[in-house]
Amino acid sequence: MIRRPPLGLLLFCLLAVAAALLAGAAIVLVAVDRAERQFETVLDEKALSRALRVRRDIDLALGLRIPLAEIRGMWDYTAQIPAADPDIRFVAVTDAALQRLYYGGIGKERLDPLLADPSLEAAARASLKATVTPADAVTIGGFSIVTLPLLKDGEPVGFVLVAAQRKQLRERLYAQAGKGAPLTGLALLLVLELAGFAYAAGYREPLQRLGWLLEAAERSDGKQFELSGRHAGGELGAAMFRFNALMHRAGRRSERFLSYADEVRRAVFEPSVAAQVAAQAEQAEWGAGAGRGPQMIRRSDARPSDLWPALVLGLLVAAAVPIRFAGLEAWAALAGVLAIELAGLAAALLLLPVGLGLIAVPVLVVLAAVMVGTAALAPWLLLGLAGGLLVGLAGRYARGHGLRLRRLWLALRLLVGLACGLLASAAAGLIGDSTVMAGLAVALALGAASMLLRPAVFRLAFASRRGVSGQSGEAD
Repeated sequence: MIRRPPLGLLLFCLLAVAAALLAGAAIVLVAVDRAERQFETVLDEKALSRALRVRRDIDLALGLRIPLAEIRGMWDYTAQIPAADPDIRFVAVTDAALQRLYYGGIGKERLDPLLADPSLEAAARASLKATVTPADAVTIGGFSIVTLPLLKDGEPVGFVLVAAQRKQLRERLYAQAGKGAPLTGLALLLVLELAGFAYAAGYREPLQRLGWLLEAAERSDGKQFELSGRHAGGELGAAMFRFNALMHRAGRRSERFLSYADEVRRAVFEPSVAAQVAAQAEQAEWGAGAGRGPQMIRRSDARPSDLWPALVLGLLVAAAVPIRFAGLEAWAALAGVLAIELAGLAAALLLLPVGLGLIAVPVLVVLAAVMVGTAALAPWLLLGLAGGLLVGLAGRYARGHGLRLRRLWLALRLLVGLACGLLASAAAGLIGDSTVMAGLAVALALGAASMLLRPAVFRLAFASRRGVSGQSGEAD
């Protein structure tokens, strides 16, 4: 009996997933930190550029001999700048003693402590002696403040303060990184499913099948031997071939024994000796006649991994399309999509042969691609129909070949498929509907190809249901 994977291996896999998640989170944090450092300089340059424009406008008024404290419209002017530009936190105009005159984007309760800070006073004095650069911005209370002097007849009459807030930048960067969370989660789930599928198809299921064949050979009464009809690559495939060779050799030996026993029975004239030979042949229970050896049979060897990708990817599409319309509150379109998906599911389960249905899926994908741009709803309906069809074909394949699927395995595949569909629909806001549609089309094509391009699965998919019988795999 082939045992389940040891608990240590399962714990190792869980730790590997946790490590991958932690590594991803660390990468996001490092990326945000580096982006923040790069954008800090850009923000200071933008603040300086905005301060120069404000000073130029104020210089026009000062050139007309309008006192700084009496320029009309300055309150609205300073308030409009932060409102129109989210990178600018506040704009303030002060007198020569750094007493506020006009300000926008910030209240006086927060502005007055900033104006009283000694570092801002030092920056204001320095701006009178040298040209201000982005590097001269001072950081006070989370604000990066650029200070420019206002001069009238060569004498300072006030200052222009323009500030960007780095905390605000950090929040925006994290918000942008959070928008990619659906894509990250979708990629992680699909990678985990791919790893599970590769492990099952390449190692666990062939090993279980070999163990079952060995146990069947041990229990055999010698009248028939079961051979392996599918061979994985690598060492397990070689072991399957050797098993078949051993069964054939045992069959030939039994044939030789029966032939030898029959010859001895005919050649020996001593009745007692002939009776002993006949008794030995009868005791061996290897058939009833010279030259008749054990029967070599090959049974259906359908496995859960045969339909694994098709089931998950079909569920992904079948869930993503209606969830997308539900998010848009397009209830009529949602009802139409659900109806056509159920129709595809029923047609696959009850009418269409598996092989023909697998060919129909990429045809529907091509039709959906052709109709993109000409009709808004038709491509989505075709993709939904193909998704329901692919899920139904996976179920028909399992039922037609007597494939027993454990409830836990099936429940996990259903949950993963639905979660992937939800994440794919959520990603539409970031990458656009057209990109999501293209991704769903690729998923459908891959789901159908996972069965059509695997020779053993292809033969079973196109085999008649009546001609297939016997033991099949069972999902863990």
